[in-house]
Amino acid sequence: MTGPYTFHTLKGVGHWIPEQAPDEVAELLRTHLK
Repeated sequence: MTGPYTFHTLKGVGHWIPEQAPDEVAELLRTHLK
């Protein structure tokens, strides 16, 4: 993959990431979109 990106691992989260960790996903998105 090229371009600016970051990789984050959310422990204990499966396929439905936004449903299983909504606060963590929201914070990562806010940080990324600033």
